[in-house]
Amino acid sequence: IYGGFALFLVILFRMVIYRCLRRLLSLGFGANNILVLGATEAGRKIAEALAKTPERGQRVVGFVDERFQVMEHEFANVPVLGKYADLASLIKKYKVTGIIIAHESSSPQEIMRVLVWVCDQPVHIYLVPELYSVVHGRFKANLVYGFELQELFAFTMPLWQVRVKRVIDILFGAFLGLISFPVCVLAAIAIKLEDRGPVFYSQERIGLYGKPFTVYKFRTMRTDAEKFGAQWATKDDPRITKVGKFLRKTRIDELPQILCVLKGDMSMVGPRPERAVFIAKLREEIPFYISRLKMKPGLTGWAQVCHHYDTSTEDVKIKLRYDMYYFENMSLLLDFQILVRTVYVVLTGKGAQ
Repeated sequence: IYGGFALFLVILFRMVIYRCLRRLLSLGFGANNILVLGATEAGRKIAEALAKTPERGQRVVGFVDERFQVMEHEFANVPVLGKYADLASLIKKYKVTGIIIAHESSSPQEIMRVLVWVCDQPVHIYLVPELYSVVHGRFKANLVYGFELQELFAFTMPLWQVRVKRVIDILFGAFLGLISFPVCVLAAIAIKLEDRGPVFYSQERIGLYGKPFTVYKFRTMRTDAEKFGAQWATKDDPRITKVGKFLRKTRIDELPQILCVLKGDMSMVGPRPERAVFIAKLREEIPFYISRLKMKPGLTGWAQVCHHYDTSTEDVKIKLRYDMYYFENMSLLLDFQILVRTVYVVLTGKGAQ
């Protein structure tokens, strides 16, 4: 009797909470702010459908369209707020959490161009069904709350795993830093004895959602290595010092990045952090390269253990596929697998450049 009564109270309590939440959402409390890209007929249907069902918790705050300067600034009873170039400021101003792409053209190139504007923003990206076929088979997608929207670049890692991942980063980073301290001291002495130059070098890299941060590494190249500008390392690169070659082969040069892990700019596992100058170039050449910025960069990662150092744009394309696989399948189990494979890579020198 007690068990049946307890079950009845639990079900009743959940129903009351469910009804209360739906009522609050229907009144506009706690709704997610949405921008619709494209003042089109598909965009109108989406805006009207969401307006009729506020309990879904999605509220369209405005449209964004490239014809902003030559069209009416209201569409489907919703304001037209600007062009695609204004997305970053609009997302911040209206506290937008999601973007629905209802672009008029079904050309893959046009859809790719639109996505490049938004895939590095801290928002959910939805696509109307008519356009999903354009990218079908290239990205994982989910039906959103039973509504006819497909989500691209859906973050699938549960929140509890995200928190555990951060705890692991701190504990594992501190442990790795402690046991590797003697090795770091020897590396610093060797670098200093070879050419009397600085032991460390620092660079600005781009992290989660485009946030810049400073990364630290042991110097493995001559002090004038980039006198002609930023460039990728090549096989048997003459700029690499003798000590630097050993440090790169054993991955000891990466150890100072543990500081970035402890600070929270990086994780133990994630895509390789890239420099702004290369990102500006690669986002023009490789569709969706910028989507890597939806992940916190890592000391090691799926792409790093499966492929060698980047030496060309073709290498970057290959690594992007590995990075997107990691994003779509991110889990603590996969992180553990990558860490184990990293030990193998370090011991064998696989992929060193």
